[in-house]
Amino acid sequence: MSLVGSLEDLGLGDILQMVSLSRKSGLLLLRSTEGDGRIVLESGLVRAAHIEGGPSPIRAAPGANIEPSTLREQVECAVMHMFAWRTGEFSFEFTDEVSRFDPESHLSAGLNPQYLAIEATRRGDEERRRNRQESRGGVFPESAAAASRGLELDEALPDPEARSASSGYASDRELPPLVVMDPNLRTLEWIKSELASVFPRVHIFQNGECGVARIRQYLGRGQVPAVLVSNRLSGVSSAESQNPGEMVRRLRNQAPQMAILVMEDAGSENAPLPAADAVVQCPPLCAIAGAHREGDTRVLAQNLRSALVHWSGVRRAACS
Repeated sequence: MSLVGSLEDLGLGDILQMVSLSRKSGLLLLRSTEGDGRIVLESGLVRAAHIEGGPSPIRAAPGANIEPSTLREQVECAVMHMFAWRTGEFSFEFTDEVSRFDPESHLSAGLNPQYLAIEATRRGDEERRRNRQESRGGVFPESAAAASRGLELDEALPDPEARSASSGYASDRELPPLVVMDPNLRTLEWIKSELASVFPRVHIFQNGECGVARIRQYLGRGQVPAVLVSNRLSGVSSAESQNPGEMVRRLRNQAPQMAILVMEDAGSENAPLPAADAVVQCPPLCAIAGAHREGDTRVLAQNLRSALVHWSGVRRAACS
């Protein structure tokens, strides 16, 4: 089983935090315009890391031992470089057989991803200080809370106006970012293409756990996103399987001012979820793929946009 996504939607800090908390094992692959990297994790700890084209993984010669500090430094250096990648794609292959991935280069004691996230934030902060020495008062230190969550460096500093707004938005006229969760990638891509011109950012996730992690990241920064969740959603494994109704209820309890809509296939007759603001319809896959159904998809897309904009405004007004 694997987990795939975009680094724009889920940064390396969020990925490592999720794997660390769930104590998962496997191989994390990152593909960016700045390079390709791999991180081996075992029981939530980083055991090895390598960037393609970078220094070759250190391997011990027969009968020789590698200095632990040397190997640790190489692993840390590779992960620090990957923290700077803001765009690209990632995939995580869940497996307990991590010994088959560069076994000679594994750390005997894995590194805590939380430590790596804080260290990446500290190094980024120091680099910004060096770059802004000529400008007095130009240093913007990261908050300890943001560092502990492993947020991407450029997102750990909320806009001052957004931070002070009671609704969590930059202004009364601005719509919030949107988080969409649905198990089908084609449906997600259709939704993003239809809503990207309306919402400032549209984050799409096939897995509910990743979507909730993104929502919590926004809430931790004082921003309240809008949420569109499919009634077909489930986790990446039976242990992580989430009932959409339970997810909506928990999100509502956590952020009453958040607009939460549930999406179902057109023609479905499922009972509405009490904690959701509304139920909206999404065209079936055959309609998304077929040019002869463009009229139907346009109507559903318009209804989807209208419902999300309406409830975002209702929730914003209720908490202002």
